[in-house]
Amino acid sequence: MTKRWKNNFMFDAIFLAGRMPLIQQVISIIRENGINCPIVGSDPFDDPLLTENLSAAENGKIFAVSNYDVESEHPRFKEFYSLFKEKFGYEPDQEALQVYDALLVLSTAIEKAVRLILSNWWKNFVMDFGMRRLEAIVLRQTAPCRTESSRQKCLKTENL
Repeated sequence: MTKRWKNNFMFDAIFLAGRMPLIQQVISIIRENGINCPIVGSDPFDDPLLTENLSAAENGKIFAVSNYDVESEHPRFKEFYSLFKEKFGYEPDQEALQVYDALLVLSTAIEKAVRLILSNWWKNFVMDFGMRRLEAIVLRQTAPCRTESSRQKCLKTENL
């Protein structure tokens, strides 16, 4: 299949998705068939097994698009890194960071949803309370006009 690709297509780069060790096998097949363009992949390309087994000729031709940088100076990453290492006794990998990030996103979403629900509840409560208060005032003011004789008096006073 790769020979057909090489003979029929021109590549600026190849985006390769997958997991180790399959990624390594596919890269080998691509290179064996004379396709020498850069290969771009996601987080699994950060796997040490991949980088350890690449030849020096691949330097500058294999790119990993990842959010994991063990040397990051970002305060949130440093906090995560130290807490993780303290709790588990070893350095976190990219999957640990991704789980941490996913949980941060989830907890933030839950927090915002709860805040919105409470905010709407409070608004509805205030509105409901206000409407009931208004109804009570109206009922109090119209209560004397409920009987037939008092209604006649109310009509006379309303027409004044």
